[in-house]
Amino acid sequence: MLEPKNDRLCYGEQLIPPDGFDFDAAIATTYSLDLNALLAVPIALCFRNTLDGDLKGEKLALLEAIGQVKGRLKVFYQKGNISYPPKFNRLYTFLEPCLHAVVPEGGAFSSFHPKLWLLRFVETVAGNKKAEVRYRLIVLSRNLTLDRSWDVAVTLDGIVGKRKVNDSAMQSLHVFIEKLIAQDKSFLPGSTMLQELRKVDWQLPEPFNDYQLLIGGGGLAQPLRFDKEHYDDLLVVSPFLKSTGGGIAALDYLATLTSNKENRWLFSRAEELDAIGEEKLSGWQCFAMNPAIVNGEERHEIRSDAAQREIQTQNLHAKLIVARSGSQAIWHIGSANATTAALGDTDSSKPRNTEAMLMLSGKISKRNTIGPQQLLEEWMPEEGSQVFIEHEFSELEVVKDESQTQLLRRTVHQLISGRWILDATLDTSASHYTLTLKTSVDGVDYNKVAVTVGRLDIAGSWDLAQHMLWEDVKLTSISALLPITVKVKNSDLHKRLIIAAKLTIEGGDTRHQQIMREMVDTPAKVMDYLCLLLQVTPDKNDWLSLDSQTGEAGNDGDFMLSGSPVFEQLLIASSRHPQVLKRIDSAIKRLKLAGAEIPEEFSMLWKHFEKGIR
Repeated sequence: MLEPKNDRLCYGEQLIPPDGFDFDAAIATTYSLDLNALLAVPIALCFRNTLDGDLKGEKLALLEAIGQVKGRLKVFYQKGNISYPPKFNRLYTFLEPCLHAVVPEGGAFSSFHPKLWLLRFVETVAGNKKAEVRYRLIVLSRNLTLDRSWDVAVTLDGIVGKRKVNDSAMQSLHVFIEKLIAQDKSFLPGSTMLQELRKVDWQLPEPFNDYQLLIGGGGLAQPLRFDKEHYDDLLVVSPFLKSTGGGIAALDYLATLTSNKENRWLFSRAEELDAIGEEKLSGWQCFAMNPAIVNGEERHEIRSDAAQREIQTQNLHAKLIVARSGSQAIWHIGSANATTAALGDTDSSKPRNTEAMLMLSGKISKRNTIGPQQLLEEWMPEEGSQVFIEHEFSELEVVKDESQTQLLRRTVHQLISGRWILDATLDTSASHYTLTLKTSVDGVDYNKVAVTVGRLDIAGSWDLAQHMLWEDVKLTSISALLPITVKVKNSDLHKRLIIAAKLTIEGGDTRHQQIMREMVDTPAKVMDYLCLLLQVTPDKNDWLSLDSQTGEAGNDGDFMLSGSPVFEQLLIASSRHPQVLKRIDSAIKRLKLAGAEIPEEFSMLWKHFEKGIR
């Protein structure tokens, strides 16, 4: 099930529509968010391509894919938890409408922590046939970032039927999605998704025979479902274990599910195990990831693409609980660590975090080896390399004052709970803007912390004030995303975060059109752009190579006659692939809105085909 060599998932592949279907809409949730990771996601949704390769920067492939998902993708994330990008990208502007920041309901020491995707796909059909609708639910331990840690995920596919499905296992999903959509009514596909969710017949992954999606926190119960009070085996995978104050009450609760230490296994990060100590964990057999894997990139001196990516550790980030009772196995997989914030404790206190876990259960047999023992054999085989090794405890030097850590966390919560309003007004030249930031943040102790604000497009930062001003700003440099740095005074403790302000631009927000006009600024580039869209399945590599082309193109008439057979491609699309014509039509509308120059020869040709678009 989770054999590292054979059972590996590609994030991008999980987002690609099924054969014969097109992406229609999606809702995603994540604790933290990387803007470059989100920029790449539409490549899978719209181009049916994986997310490997260099997809950073201002690339036409990203511009087109983002344009196609406009109004159809909404990502809910914990406010403030956008990672600071190494370089400003004007395309981040296109992501702003896709984002909705969530302030945790449980206060400073709670988190909006679920990690899932709900995707809607519509069958590609011609004529009057009614299109079939399918859904995909992906439950992950992974945030929407470029982190290369070891994570786990499970995917369920479902078909929308004519009648409501009596499926109590997905009741919490319906409630959760309804709650999210209520927070952002601008997401128009939301109402359709809510109506259809109760008609979805979900298909279980083999060899499991029962399932339930469990949403915990936010006033709800634990995101766990154990049908028995005692289990024969228990395996827990959790990178983080400590609660505020250093306790492990949630782990102690899980330990009560089985009485024998010899049948109780704990997999975590080495530093987390050391921070808790051998005495507190004496009731568990403890394992950590093999250091050869954690430090594999550095150990093998991966330098071939050092210019493109930073060498990182590959540590544990998966969250998984597997229990066995007789021949029955029950899995919990998703976002929740074995902490009291995520799971509650032995007193069944309601957890503080909002979490999403998928419970799967099935019967263990010679064919269906889904119990803890099988995972132990896969991760720590007697011969060959081992993913995990038995942990040898060592003492850690405590370097952080817990009170300062709590101060930092409270300050961040106060900042994300405040009001941030950014107004862009035209200056006297009517070509540049003046930015005015107005903030209303309560409770920050500026005697103990320093807070600075910057802009993504330029270096530098300024002390936070209720009113801040930046002058002579280009339209395409305006961003609602504000980089913030919080530093605890007389300490090395600090945090960098990004807060999305409520942005208004005098005269209307035309940033998207301006950026598109600057990126597709000649008739030749427009033709290259449209011809690549004529591919039934756009090839990511063709788009990336277009970005790297240099030199002057010939005139547009020469291109159309001697280059790609545009007329023949349009004929094929009109008879076999009507979705391609719709894609071209959408692109032309965006190009015209941006003021791009469309070659007259193509415009005359297009008039004969646009009539067939329904």
